[in-house]
Order: sequence, then structure tokens, then C-alpha cells
Amino acid sequence: MIDWGEKLKKMGILWQHDCNPATPHALWTSGRHADTFNNGSKLVENPNIMVQVAEGLIDKMKNDLSINKPDWIVGPAFGAVTIAYEIAKQLEIKFAFTEPVQIGANKEQVLRRFDIKEGEKVLVVEDAISTGDSILKTIKTLEDKGVSVLPFVASIVNWSESNKLGKRKINSLFSASIKSWTKNECELCKMGSKVFRPKANWSKFKKIT
Repeated sequence: MIDWGEKLKKMGILWQHDCNPATPHALWTSGRHADTFNNGSKLVENPNIMVQVAEGLIDKMKNDLSINKPDWIVGPAFGAVTIAYEIAKQLEIKFAFTEPVQIGANKEQVLRRFDIKEGEKVLVVEDAISTGDSILKTIKTLEDKGVSVLPFVASIVNWSESNKLGKRKINSLFSASIKSWTKNECELCKMGSKVFRPKANWSKFKKIT
């Protein structure tokens, strides 16, 4: 059995702050600051690894899938597109994604390229769950269309410190406790560490080896 925590570390995909003020820290999509980040883009660069990731998640969900087989796999763009596609491919079912769209003051996840029918069953997947903002917005969009969202989700990495997303069970390959803060509460900012979006500034970040 693959130890995904160790594998991701060795691949240089997992990063964690080293308590040095000169080391930057991560700005999540949600706006929170964090001492840990999983760079899913570096994982997507390796298609053969993504096949293994999908196999691992399907194995984690085998009991749930035997009871509730989905008609579609859906992931929020852009992070979850590749893993959602690969899971759908291996299960031989349909694939779709939601897209981030600014609606008024809020950024929502909108389904606009795919025609998922009312009552069809959907498994929602994510590359990493922290606050769960993107995946929860995807679930809401689907439910508003009358789609049946299954009572479990899948994510490569689970940072949420819970095995539940609302009432839904989280299936993940790797989970860990991390620290995150709002901008005004950030302990690393107070220490003097600068904050960056990690994927766009990956060379600035010290990776776990």
C-alpha cells in the first residue's frame, strides 16, 4: 500500500513552513494564510502518478461506490479537473467540472458546459480540502439543479482536520493537521514572514524532502 504522505513529500509537492521569518508562507484561494501547502499542479505534471492517485481514491471509496454508483464525476476547476477526469475514466462514467465565476461580490462555482439531468447521481471530488469553499459551492450549484449529490466526497489531500464535509464523508489519500489564519490573525505575518500564492511563486517556497 502506498504511503501517500511520504510519496508527496519525496516528489516535492508538499511544503511546510520552517518557523524562519525569512521563509514565505502560503496564501490559499480562500484568502486564509497557512503554514502548509500541497501543490497539486506538480502532481498533475505526472500523468502516471495521477492514474495511481485515482486508483487509490477509488479503492478508498469501494464500499461507498458499491452502494451508490454515480452517473457523473464533477470537480471544481481548475485544481480538481484532472483527478475528476481520471476517476471518471477508470469508473467508465461521465465527467464534468464547475467554473469559478464572479457574481456580484461573491465568487461562485458555476456549471455551464455540461448538461447534467435532474435526478442524476454525482460524486464531487477535489484535489485538496481545507476550508471546503470550492467543493461546497460546487455541491450547492448541483443541488440547485436538482442533481443528486452522493453522501460522500473524495479529495487527494484533506487539510480540514475533519472526516466530514458538512454531512458528507471525506475520502482522502492523505490528511494532516495544519495551521491557518485570517489575514489579520496570521502568526507568520506577525513574525515577519511574507505571504505569496504558492503555485505562482513555487521557487520561493522551501519544499519538504
